[in-house]
Amino acid sequence: TPRLHNKGKKRRKMMAKAPVTTGGLTLRVYGNTGFVGPPLKEMVISSPNYASPPQPEPFSIELTGQINLPKPGVYGLKCSFLLTSLAMLWLDGHMVCSDEKGWKFKNFDQYLPIQQNYTGWYPFRLRAIYNASTPAPTGVHINVKLNTSGSVNIIPGDSLAPVLPDLERSREDLQKSLAKGWGLWLHPNMMSIVKLPDRVAFEIEICHNSTGICTPDSITIRNSVRVSSFASDRSYIHFYLPVDSYMNISVEISCFKSPDTTRAMFDL
Repeated sequence: TPRLHNKGKKRRKMMAKAPVTTGGLTLRVYGNTGFVGPPLKEMVISSPNYASPPQPEPFSIELTGQINLPKPGVYGLKCSFLLTSLAMLWLDGHMVCSDEKGWKFKNFDQYLPIQQNYTGWYPFRLRAIYNASTPAPTGVHINVKLNTSGSVNIIPGDSLAPVLPDLERSREDLQKSLAKGWGLWLHPNMMSIVKLPDRVAFEIEICHNSTGICTPDSITIRNSVRVSSFASDRSYIHFYLPVDSYMNISVEISCFKSPDTTRAMFDL
């Protein structure tokens, strides 16, 4: 489990302003996998745990608010995700847990550099998706506990607050407003282009005619991809992809919007 490391004894402590209301986190459940539209359910729950009904339809959930780390020390979050299609937890903007469906953590014993002289209330944001591709006869389950100096315990309700800080809410609103249109939104694969919030995706593969062997299902920056031009509005993306040891493929993605349609094109 990734851990947070606070070194506050020899530094000036920076205590965050305590929220007005404590006692849990805000849960929002959406009837789609894109966190789109009014939530089907919105309520304050006493802990960062969720269990869906058996065999649910596709859905997405958000758990937002704040968590209090009262004094400098070594903290960890022990996360358990059962049958989620994708799940991630951020603390103060740093991803500290996932179900490893999209990202895998390495070096679990290293401390995450989250404002090491800071104690107090941290913004807490958990998002999870279930796309119904795997049956869930007992439902989808999410459970988060706090690890303090090796002792794992349930997070008490008075250490949670259901409202994000104003600055974090502003940042979240900005992120949602920008997450629109075509782009490389699926971070684990640079050969897949996705349109948000429609959740439409298409992907290309590069295959040998003689053998039928294709490029790996997931092409990331770690595959020696060399990035070229990249428009800030994602209307144009260009990168080079090495294949085997003898070929360097130029990949161009153009995304544009006309009055009646939005298009995306690959050029190789």
